Amino acid sequence: ATMQPGAMDDETHEKLASLGYVGAFGGPVDTDPENLADPKDKIDLFNMMADARDDSLEGKSDEAIQKLSELVRLDPKIVDGYFLLGNEYLKKAHYDEAVNAFKKALDLKPDYDFAVINLANTYRKMGKIDDALLGFEYFLKKNPDNVQVLGRIGELQLARNDPDQAMVYFDRALKIDPKTRWIYNSKGAALLQKKQTKEAEAAFRKALELNPKINMVHFNLAQIFELRGSDVEAQQEYLKELEIAPKNFKASFNLGR
Repeated sequence: ATMQPGAMDDETHEKLASLGYVGAFGGPVDTDPENLADPKDKIDLFNMMADARDDSLEGKSDEAIQKLSELVRLDPKIVDGYFLLGNEYLKKAHYDEAVNAFKKALDLKPDYDFAVINLANTYRKMGKIDDALLGFEYFLKKNPDNVQVLGRIGELQLARNDPDQAMVYFDRALKIDPKTRWIYNSKGAALLQKKQTKEAEAAFRKALELNPKINMVHFNLAQIFELRGSDVEAQQEYLKELEIAPKNFKASFNLGR
């Protein structure tokens, strides 16, 4: 369901607008889709966007950014140009530039859900947890059964040291899709933070049952064994973690203690 005007209080709307999730005045002056640029109408711009996509797939972010920047310079109404540009900046951890690009996409198309999600993800990467939460929760009001976003909100609540609130979102997500393996790992981390080691272990085992190669689960199991004073089992779990993720420096460090 689409959020209707007036469905949020003024303070929330102002915060969302200041972060770029919604237009400061309810959207751009011209929101008619017929008037937004479509690169397919301009073959040269379409080819430039296609080339930029190819560069992105080949890992050539700098080349993609150069082409997309030129694309939106030539036609500032190409919504997907700003969205793709934001994605490339996000890949390179150029977060301020990514934020600006996603904001411009949303200025042109306020209901661009992927831009809302990626803007929220950018704030998350920047460590701006509250700003990211605001965006994900705004998206969730329109898409209440989105499992990935429910999981992301749970992880952000966990980062705020609120495992109880995190559990609410993890359980909501798993009720919708009980096979979302990474959320079991995150739920286990929340339970571990609550010192509920038995329930945490069960969640980690469920994650491994669904995907034996998932990162950080063996690391988290090792943490449980350390809490129990079972050093041999903990070392075995750290070794299993390193088999899956050889560059996991935390597992290497803990194993060498």
